[in-house]
Amino acid sequence: MENLTGEEIMHFTALFCYNWERSDFENAFKDSRLGWDYYWNKLQGKIEDGADPADAILSTVLNMDNTHKPMLFDYLFNKKYPKEIEQKREWKEIVKKHTEKHSKK
Repeated sequence: MENLTGEEIMHFTALFCYNWERSDFENAFKDSRLGWDYYWNKLQGKIEDGADPADAILSTVLNMDNTHKPMLFDYLFNKKYPKEIEQKREWKEIVKKHTEKHSKK
């Protein structure tokens, strides 16, 4: 996905943090030199230690290294959510045109 806005990055990263699954880690990090389960195990360890799952995933994502964060974003924006991003853009354009049309009166 090209030309992502800050709003799109925030929205879909937050959506992932709210709806993550094991398969997301398997897919996002399948080519990781550390193994797909490196960050999965970090996340699970935080949760097992009593962290709130929302805090645990956010902490895990924010503390990813400079190799794995791009892997996650590539997965989110090019594999998991590209259809949703495109639909959101289309609706935004429809609303913009509608607003412009009706604000000229």
